[in-house]
Order: sequence, then structure tokens, then C-alpha cells
Amino acid sequence: AANGKSAVYNFATPAWASESPLHWDDMPAGASTFKALYTPAAEPVKYSLKDYLIGAATDVAFGAPINLKMTHAMAQVKVTWSAESTVQIANTSINVQKFKAISIAEGVVIEEAVSSITGTESFANGTAYIVAPQVLTLGQSIQLVSDNGHIYTVNLNNIKVAGVALSALEAGKIYNITLKVVDKEVSLDLTLEDWTTIDGGGEAS
Repeated sequence: AANGKSAVYNFATPAWASESPLHWDDMPAGASTFKALYTPAAEPVKYSLKDYLIGAATDVAFGAPINLKMTHAMAQVKVTWSAESTVQIANTSINVQKFKAISIAEGVVIEEAVSSITGTESFANGTAYIVAPQVLTLGQSIQLVSDNGHIYTVNLNNIKVAGVALSALEAGKIYNITLKVVDKEVSLDLTLEDWTTIDGGGEAS
């Protein structure tokens, strides 16, 4: 979208194409701002969200190449259970505010209620979740269910980063949470990393 005009582009190797592309001749003289929202075509694994990307290019001179810096609009939470655990974990779930919609104008819109997301993409010794960015309240948590049916609950806003309680799940961040369960005690370790930013560009006709 740019200056009130928009177009849908689909990727077909090796380029992006649109049935109604944007043209410089349709743009006003002077600098323009371009915004883009990338929606993956593939459906997410089970209940995990799609990995939406959003970006902008500002003050683009008339006829100049358009370079968009796309960033992840969602947050990623990876839950791993430690090999030092004495309790075997059967599955995990995460209770968060659910994704409702996304647009260039409004960004990510979430629902007010907190609900559970289970059965998402699994890896060797854990589970990964793509979730909507959100401020953390007492309702958001991770639940672990052991082989004997015991449920362990970890409130996300009780997790601390450098001594400060985690206050939000931010867009473009990966939260690596390692949980260790020994008898009935749960301990954890959290590391944060940036989700890769993707640079993209091209020339308009």
C-alpha cells in the first residue's frame, strides 16, 4: 500500500507479480511511503499462528527503488524441558490472548480473552508456539502435563529477565524457555533473541 493505493502481489519464482500492480505514474510527485504485509499461503501447524511479516519504506523519491525492511509481526515462544528433569513431560500448552486479525493500518489485533493453545509444532525435546504480541497479565501461562497426569503451571509474568519480571511478549522476539521439573518443583531459564529481520526490495514500473 502507498499513498492510499494498494495492490495484492503473489510470489511465483523468481518474482512477485500482481494483476493490478502499482505504477509510479499513479503516484503523486515527491516522496512516497510504502507499507507491505506478507501473509504466508501455507496454513500453520495445528493451532500455531501464521508467521506474518510487515514492513515499510518511507520518503521514497519518485521513481527510486523501493527497499522494504520486513520484520516479524508475531512473537515466538519455544518451550524446552531439561534433560535434568526427574519427571517425564507428556505435553505442554500455552495460555495467551488469541490473535484476531492483522492489517497494514492496525497491525496485530488480539482478542481480550485468554485461551489455551495446545498441540503446536514439536521439536526434539520441546514445543514451539507462534503467538500474538501482548502485554502479560496474570492470565497468561504455560502448562506442563506429566506422564502421570500431574499439571504444572508457570505464569509468564513471574518469569524474570535480569531480575525484572517479564512484562510482554514482543513482536520479532524469540523467547527460549527451558523448564526443569524435579519432583513437584519447577525451575526455568529464559533467553531472548531477535527473530531475523528480512530485507527486500525491487523496482516499480
